[in-house]
Amino acid sequence: MVSFTLLLTFAVSALFSVQSVVSTAIYAMDYDALANEAREVLSSPVPPHWVIYWDIWTGAIGPPDVSAISGFNVFALSFLLTEGAFDQAEEWTTLTDAQRTTIKSQYAAAGIKLIVSVFGATDAPTSTGADPVETANTFAAWVKQYNLDGVDVDYEVKLHFRRNL
Repeated sequence: MVSFTLLLTFAVSALFSVQSVVSTAIYAMDYDALANEAREVLSSPVPPHWVIYWDIWTGAIGPPDVSAISGFNVFALSFLLTEGAFDQAEEWTTLTDAQRTTIKSQYAAAGIKLIVSVFGATDAPTSTGADPVETANTFAAWVKQYNLDGVDVDYEVKLHFRRNL
């Protein structure tokens, strides 16, 4: 259901400071219906956002050094699924608070937001009947717990798009 994606996107945006990660600006949106915090999130920083993520195990623990991703202003850990954290997102949970704080500080100093990609090609929230509000609340709690800047909604349930569900 496309409505699941839209509801999830807006619910996540309303729950915490999700930065827009599209490469085009949002100009036609009616901001009057949004809370002040949501308006601030959507209006700053100004796009474009250059996003990078990878899902390849490199043997290193944690995201790459900021020097390795020069030119990007958003790095997405992969993947947070409805079943929990996997790959780099799971790896992020194994770091100590001090390690995460150091990495976040380095990324912030370089002007790079650190987010997590949710769903991906292996998660099918629509066909599994995941509740969009509960899912958004769970993702928001995870992002807050691990001090990230937001989420990238990587909704790839191709079967539903082909069937116009």
